[in-house]
Amino acid sequence: MVWKMRFAVALACIACVAPSCFPEEGPNLRTYFRDYIGLSDSQIAAIRNGQAFAKTLHSRTPAEIFVFGAVHIDVAPDKYLEFA
Repeated sequence: MVWKMRFAVALACIACVAPSCFPEEGPNLRTYFRDYIGLSDSQIAAIRNGQAFAKTLHSRTPAEIFVFGAVHIDVAPDKYLEFA
């Protein structure tokens, strides 16, 4: 039951943060990927080229699992929203 609550909280956080990430392609996103997620330049380039990427992140306790994922979709936001 506890894991369901953690999962729900994680989804809520992602839903709140994700919209602020959509239009950003500049150096701030690259800095975030490099400094906070720990991605290399080749991994960032792979994301920019449309390859999906996932990485497990360090957690506070062994009972927690944090996964970061990213993919760049080269389409206008309104077309993507129609599809989704």
